[in-house]
Amino acid sequence: TRLLRRMERVLARTTDRIIAVSGQVKADLVRYGVAGPEKISVIPLGFDLEPFLNSAANRGAFQRELGCGHGARLVGIVGRVFPIKNHRLFLDAAARVAGEEGHARFVVVGDGILRPEMEAHARRLGIADRVIFTGWRHDLPRIYPDLDVLVVSSMNEGTPVSAIEAMASGCPVVATRVGGLPDLLDDGKTGCLVPSEDAPALAAAILRVLRDPDASHRMGEAAQAQVCERFQAERLIGDLEGLYTELLEEKGMLAPVAVRPRSQALKRGFDLLLASVGLLLSAPLWAIVAAAVKLQDGGPVFFPQERWGQHQRRFRVHKFRTMMPNAGAAGVSIQATEDDPRVTRIGWILRATALDELPQLLNIWKGEMSFVGPRALPINERQGRER
Repeated sequence: TRLLRRMERVLARTTDRIIAVSGQVKADLVRYGVAGPEKISVIPLGFDLEPFLNSAANRGAFQRELGCGHGARLVGIVGRVFPIKNHRLFLDAAARVAGEEGHARFVVVGDGILRPEMEAHARRLGIADRVIFTGWRHDLPRIYPDLDVLVVSSMNEGTPVSAIEAMASGCPVVATRVGGLPDLLDDGKTGCLVPSEDAPALAAAILRVLRDPDASHRMGEAAQAQVCERFQAERLIGDLEGLYTELLEEKGMLAPVAVRPRSQALKRGFDLLLASVGLLLSAPLWAIVAAAVKLQDGGPVFFPQERWGQHQRRFRVHKFRTMMPNAGAAGVSIQATEDDPRVTRIGWILRATALDELPQLLNIWKGEMSFVGPRALPINERQGRER
């Protein structure tokens, strides 16, 4: 609407960068005059796709749950039952498919304000006995493997999550040519695109997929390979990190790449100086703490631990021991909890004053750790429940 476009334009004036989930969405934002192309960055969505990439192990479970007979062909739509998703178009196409494909069943996964209206529309079309409304589901990796086709009938979309999940599961997708869908689906190779609001075209595309299992299998494999490459969470994290780094450098809040070696040298010098001073001044404390730990139970003074350093390098740290000897399970470091019975009396004092960390000054002095930086995580550390 005009009001929404005006609001977007006003907000864009005070925005450093707008993120669009696809090239087509960026083109739409430019066309509507929201902002110029130089202010819009395209960063596709990213997900943890492993549950969907491995979903073939669930094949058959959803179909058995529905009680569909052997040989049933399931055509599904996943998402809110909401105007923009255009379930009416899905049902209109379903009625046409049902007239030509006797084994076809239609599954509406999701819920929303239009569900009663869509259930009534299915009855008017005479296909109510072949349409199943499941409501909200939280086990989608169990559903996609049993769908012969996923349909996206939306009037507009950015990048539909359901399509990406289905593609990762190897399920063929038939969708309307709107929003970011042309950027997602290579028509005829990784999916099928049809005009919006065209029930005959949508039904014809669904029937083509149902009637050519070999072609639909190849389409599903190609789609799976594509989304695995383009929509992984790791790629999204890298893209966002790059964008934020660029913006911080533009604002002078982050040293550009060219001067980082000098900054690292200064940081290392700071660490070396402070660690040297700390080691000299704390030397008397080392003797006192070591004697106290030894006198507590006669066990070892230090507790060694392997940790991950920069670039996933392993290194060994030593701490003054605060727990009874052999307090942890083999190969696993379990963090202490409140009133942990494994912690000794001296250990509680050392933990409260952080004196148990004193030996790590040696790791900083050697360059394995730093005074300022991320925590060096112990290998195989298991977090306590409350943390």
